Amino acid sequence: DIVDAVLLLPPEERKRIKVLIVGALVEPEYAVRLASTIETCEQAVASRIELIGPVDDMSLYYAAADIMACTSRTESAPRVLVEAMAFGLPIITTPVFGIPEVVEEGVNAIFYDPGDTRALASHISILAGDFERRASMAEAGRAVLESRPNYDDMLERYASLIREAALMG
Repeated sequence: DIVDAVLLLPPEERKRIKVLIVGALVEPEYAVRLASTIETCEQAVASRIELIGPVDDMSLYYAAADIMACTSRTESAPRVLVEAMAFGLPIITTPVFGIPEVVEEGVNAIFYDPGDTRALASHISILAGDFERRASMAEAGRAVLESRPNYDDMLERYASLIREAALMG
């Protein structure tokens, strides 16, 4: 979706952005298809998209970013969203599976339906041009992150459910 969205941006907006696709691409076929798609784009587009691949330290990329986009079509609760919130990034994401439980639409995240690259391009364009909105969403992201249960909270909830189930059985 991200490559197609960049293709939809007007040339003057494309010049203002740089898309870095960072991290391991677990499905080899997808990685090959993505690299091939980028290579076949016109130079003006291909030069704005860089496939970084796996890195040891994601923090450098989060610190350099202005926006985080999660274009997943299948996700449970992606850690990258939690990391992006910790780094104060506004998020554009699909609302698939557990993602709506991690972020808050309209607060620190904007949703788009998987495959709706026009909506993704529009969201990128709007956020890229609106520093105040990015800053507001970034600040809200930290608050959203703090409001979510942490690991200890999750363990306590599971223990409570197990105790309750044991008493019923």
